Amino acid sequence: MHNRQTSIAMQTPVAGVDLARAGKDALFSGLLAVGLFLPLIGFKTVTNIRNELILETRFGLLAIFIAVMVAASLVNSFVIAPWRARRAVRERAPASRLAGVLSKYFAPFALGFVLIYPALVFGLVGSTGATKWIDNFGIQILIYVMLG
Repeated sequence: MHNRQTSIAMQTPVAGVDLARAGKDALFSGLLAVGLFLPLIGFKTVTNIRNELILETRFGLLAIFIAVMVAASLVNSFVIAPWRARRAVRERAPASRLAGVLSKYFAPFALGFVLIYPALVFGLVGSTGATKWIDNFGIQILIYVMLG
């Protein structure tokens, strides 16, 4: 008595964890963390009693940051990547009709809205109010585009 899910899981084996690759990824993450965090976390500038700038080292804190990055890389290699590989093997449910329609028409609608929005706001609230709304919305879009 095998159901369809167990037969699919038996047909497509999921690769195990590659220790060499996990070690290389962790080493690369550690080196990247050293390069990023050495000037930001490893050094601190302070002024002494004579108003001179002194560079203090914080290598203990830097080591903690590097250890967290290496541990996160190892967790990714040993836990998250195999879980994602097992999840990719499973059969996906077909998308609903609503999801298909939304995915087809959302992008053109959003692009049209972004192009029409300044003229729409200008027509509804006038030139002084429109400037505020266009600037705020434009800056918000710019921030999200830069974050993406």
